[in-house]
Amino acid sequence: MENIGCNLSAHLKKALVDDEKAKFIYINNFEVEQYWKPPETVGIPSVSIGNARLMVNRLEEQGVLFASPTDIVILKRPVSTHFLQYLQSLLECPDIIYVENSNPNLNITKDILNCKKTIQHLKELKNTNNNIYFMPYGCSEYEEQLSELTGIPLAVPSSHVFSKVNTKVYSRVLNQKVNIRQIPGGECDSVDSLLETYQNLKHYLISGERLVLKESLGVSGKGLIIIDSEEKFNKAIKMIEKGLNKKTNGKVSFVLEKWIRKTADINYQILIERNGKVIYYGAKECIVEDGVHRGHLYPTYITRKLDEELRKAGEKIGGQLYQDGYYGIVGIDAIYDQEDMLWPNLEINARFNMASYQMRIQENFLQNQGHALAKYYELKLSRQISFNEIFTLLENFMITTNGKEGFLINNFATVNSGFSKEGKFFKGRLYGVLMASNTGSLFDLDRRIQIQLNKIQE
Repeated sequence: MENIGCNLSAHLKKALVDDEKAKFIYINNFEVEQYWKPPETVGIPSVSIGNARLMVNRLEEQGVLFASPTDIVILKRPVSTHFLQYLQSLLECPDIIYVENSNPNLNITKDILNCKKTIQHLKELKNTNNNIYFMPYGCSEYEEQLSELTGIPLAVPSSHVFSKVNTKVYSRVLNQKVNIRQIPGGECDSVDSLLETYQNLKHYLISGERLVLKESLGVSGKGLIIIDSEEKFNKAIKMIEKGLNKKTNGKVSFVLEKWIRKTADINYQILIERNGKVIYYGAKECIVEDGVHRGHLYPTYITRKLDEELRKAGEKIGGQLYQDGYYGIVGIDAIYDQEDMLWPNLEINARFNMASYQMRIQENFLQNQGHALAKYYELKLSRQISFNEIFTLLENFMITTNGKEGFLINNFATVNSGFSKEGKFFKGRLYGVLMASNTGSLFDLDRRIQIQLNKIQE
């Protein structure tokens, strides 16, 4: 992360509301993207994993180590007592408001809107704080409703701006506007334009390459099809046409591109201030499997090598986003291919990103020459696991004070989010950040943690 001369929280507040002492109420409404997609838009059907939504809704717990001690985080359910004590031993934590009678299937904002007691508490906070703001992961109509209901302003742009700048179509159009290297492909708003773009790209299939069809607002690996033959493309077209026939005023919004043979996936972050200044926060190499983000590794040889090129791209992208009404944190996905070519803007995520939630940890724990791996461990369980059980299992690897190498857990709620009854199998995830002096030690630590965690799995 770039040294910005002050702590992250103060800089974010100064950049967004021009007041370093403002109080932010963090609403970690992960996958808010689902509300940016117009209902008439036809997508690519995806298979929903049983407890995926329950788990996504509990990613919010990462906000406890992201927010500053003077801020507030609203959560769906109480943090495990022992886990909260562990977090408080690492860093000073914010105040936490818990929603009553939370529905595990709803995201945090909808839970708040359904809780009269929480709404009343927020109104009282507004009455006693002139400089208090909602700071959501991203903004939809529901966060705007909450702001209007409580009188607490949002520190971010409108939902209209968020929905406009967070599409893959927007990213491609921006690349063309500001002269950023663009992956061969096209933006498609009709079946005819999909067919036309395919004709322009089919020579890649003939030469043994692949194409990729993406929903403009797909998220977390959903809404994506790898095209390796004309037959597969035709099947995708039939599926889209079938979807259009089911909607009265159905619309199409896709990008069709050449599939890049990659050496590395990269994520880099920028902050756009209210005055248009763009701050570059550095790059991390992504761990991506089957189109799904699994974690970050930083720094690496590749991110150091490409740092200046990414910085320049970030300045161009940030400048255009600002012109289009956006300010705040932005994560940008890039690809470094097997021919040593950087494609600086595969997709813009103008909102908080998973990498954002590592920034306070990085700021406080990662040494100047240190390396970090942020990831989750998949767990197959048939009973609830306590934090004490996890801590005892991993005690020899856990970070307990600043500056030590080891493992820091920043999200425990997702371990048991899918539990329904004893004996019934479910998948959980343990999120954390591993830190070591070099990548060899980092991967060795990762291997030893996985061996230990295997002991509690079914």
